[in-house]
Amino acid sequence: MDDEKHAEVTYDPTASNQDPFFTIVAPNLDGISRNSFQRGSVSRRRIIRAGILVVAILAGIAVITVIGGLFASVG
Repeated sequence: MDDEKHAEVTYDPTASNQDPFFTIVAPNLDGISRNSFQRGSVSRRRIIRAGILVVAILAGIAVITVIGGLFASVG
């Protein structure tokens, strides 16, 4: 195999020419401003929907964990 195609990707936080790590994970995170939370804005609706989705996922995981614990203790 060609080593150039499989070069290791590294992140060096001390290098000044690289973006911060959060821009790799969430490139639009720096675009959130005070205007994003104004009442009636599309951004606010999207943020609220994402928050509800995260809470629903966490609640689902908690329910599955509790139900799994109940069945594990019965058997």
